[in-house]
Amino acid sequence: MKDEEQYLREILKHLKRWGLSAGILRIIHILLGILAVFSSLLVAAKINSLDKVYIEWFAFSAALSVGIQTGFDLGNKANRFRRAWRLVNWSYLKYKANDGHTINNLIDDYRTGEEIVGDVKEVLT
Repeated sequence: MKDEEQYLREILKHLKRWGLSAGILRIIHILLGILAVFSSLLVAAKINSLDKVYIEWFAFSAALSVGIQTGFDLGNKANRFRRAWRLVNWSYLKYKANDGHTINNLIDDYRTGEEIVGDVKEVLT
């Protein structure tokens, strides 16, 4: 029974971390998207009152924002964290409801959740 409580604490710790990671990644993804669009629009508008140095910085920030988003695949990573969270949260609720879902089922679902989260950027073969 003590091992079971230890497993539950560990799984709940990761569940909380996955929820937080999904939220933070989504916020970063949205902010980088807004920065990219805003910077691109300022560059495209060719506003005469803006110094050339500012235009170059806006162009750089737009490119950097898009590069970070795509290079690290932030949107997909946030989605995978959320998908793993949903699976393990559902499994935990079934376990707590004594609905025939054992600690072993919960551990198996946690393992599946870890596989869903995966690496920074999934490589499809």
